[in-house]
Amino acid sequence: MLHRHRFLLLLPLLLPATVSGFPKKPRIIDPKNPLDPPTLPEGETRRVAVVGGGLAGLSASLELAERGYEVTILEASDVVGGRLHSRRETVLEDGTSFQIEHGFHGWFEQYFQFKNIRDRLDINGNFRPWGAVHYIFKDYLPEEIESVGPYPLNLLSVIAKSPNMD
Repeated sequence: MLHRHRFLLLLPLLLPATVSGFPKKPRIIDPKNPLDPPTLPEGETRRVAVVGGGLAGLSASLELAERGYEVTILEASDVVGGRLHSRRETVLEDGTSFQIEHGFHGWFEQYFQFKNIRDRLDINGNFRPWGAVHYIFKDYLPEEIESVGPYPLNLLSVIAKSPNMD
């Protein structure tokens, strides 16, 4: 178990690495063939299949569709979103159910690529602020985690409030 005071002693060593996680301007990569047009010529049609409907596949599909391609997404699951998917499961003997996440659903300010996708699709209204999340562990005390403040400083409040870090 990591103790709070040990973590705080390590903080000066960790801070330079975490500060590098602050948002940076996206790097623009020039096309290999600079003569390629940004979109298909008028009247030209091309079809493309994208394998996988996770965030990467959906991002590629958006980019291709904006360039004029007819896109078909091939997804093995019955839902798109990949690790964004969640499902309701009964997990305790008393019948208590929880939303079980297949992947992490928090979108922080440093995720500028996803913000760009949301802006292009005009879907920001489909997201809501993330409040406290409750965790139940087999071998640890239950935790309530709430992210307050900008990354990476938000991690300090999470660690300070943890009942599992004495």
